[in-house]
Amino acid sequence: MDIASAKQQIRETIQIYLAKDENGRYRVPLTQQRPVFLLGAPGLGKTAIMHQISSELGIGMVAYSMTHHTRQSAIGLPMIVQKEYGGVSYAVSEYTMSEIIASVYDCMEETGCREGMLFLDEINCISETLLPPMLLFLQYKQFGGHRLPEGWVIVTAGNPKKYNRNAREFEIAILDRLLYMEAEPDYRVWKRYALERQVSGAVLAYLDSHPEHFCVMEKTAEYTAVVTPRGWEDLSENLKMREELGLTVSEDVIAQFMQHPEITQEFAAYYRFYQRYQGALDVSLILSGAHTGETLRAAADADPYERIALTGMLTEALIRRMGNVMAKMEELKRLRGQLREDHPETAGRDAAEEQERQHQRQRYQKRLSALREEQQSVTCALECALSFLTEAYGAGNELGMAVSDLLAAPQSAAFLGQFPNEAWLRAAEAGSLPAREEKLIRRITDVENEAGEHG
Repeated sequence: MDIASAKQQIRETIQIYLAKDENGRYRVPLTQQRPVFLLGAPGLGKTAIMHQISSELGIGMVAYSMTHHTRQSAIGLPMIVQKEYGGVSYAVSEYTMSEIIASVYDCMEETGCREGMLFLDEINCISETLLPPMLLFLQYKQFGGHRLPEGWVIVTAGNPKKYNRNAREFEIAILDRLLYMEAEPDYRVWKRYALERQVSGAVLAYLDSHPEHFCVMEKTAEYTAVVTPRGWEDLSENLKMREELGLTVSEDVIAQFMQHPEITQEFAAYYRFYQRYQGALDVSLILSGAHTGETLRAAADADPYERIALTGMLTEALIRRMGNVMAKMEELKRLRGQLREDHPETAGRDAAEEQERQHQRQRYQKRLSALREEQQSVTCALECALSFLTEAYGAGNELGMAVSDLLAAPQSAAFLGQFPNEAWLRAAEAGSLPAREEKLIRRITDVENEAGEHG
């Protein structure tokens, strides 16, 4: 499954485990709450989706990497206590509370969340001495004499053995106590996340052209290649900061994130092209409908790389603008709610308070009017972009990719749902978008092959 499907399955599992009956008791007994085990390549986003799930469900979260845990730190340290049996006092060994379980109680105190997720990463890298107590913990949710608080669900993750020589393959006795899921890299799924996170347009345009470079892990005689989704996202943040600060982007910079010489060289060359193309093309003129016929002809004659870059620039600008509108809408909704809450209580308010109240209403109306103008401006920009793509390329692959990206990004999807228009509805109905993307990628491959033959 892909990482988005894994997230959905884990989220639903937690919802099932936290479901209660009419008496407030958890419907799934503790011993039947199988911990989740998510297996996936490094950098796939396993930890990220755990944070997303806990935030979306409004529950607490404690995360631990099990690589460095010993038996003592996991189950606690032995201590001698005096206990009386049959009238006789004996010295008995007990264990201090596990650091892991103590952290759960700390989280409950700090956040007030009585329910949550205990996320144990790299669980298949635990030491041999920790394996037996971990087996008991997975089934009975208990380390030493201390049990995981009721309402806390265990979710674990790990890397396949081929990516981590310290990873072990679990025996049947352990697997029989886990809900096993395996996630594979999928660029289409990750791109939806990347659009929401506003990953660099250069990165997305490059990966649209080279989806096979999205996640690469291989070992050759010369080097060990590691290119992960996390690497692309981190590279994107670095690129945006360098652009903002006016710093250069060299192959050495890119190589810090892309540990693959060939991909590093190819992306460095593409990034230079993207920057030049971005500098030569004023996207704002297209979005305002003020572009020239020469710009339209140049777009129509562009090669596949340039078309993807241009389409990405347009959608990146639209997503950003639509996101701004939706964020301002949420602010105004909160402000309107506050005004409504105070509205009935007019009696007893002094003149100064009433005057401030009137000023607040005026500011709200002014901001609302400005937001409506901004929304109309963004809608016009959308219509101009769709018109430009249609004039340049017809109802083809580029238009399909633009529609697909706008639907994939939550902020633009919300805007389009709130403010639909005829131009958008016509574009959204223009054929099978995934098929168009695949066709465009094949065209790029054909161009590369032809260039290789004639080079």
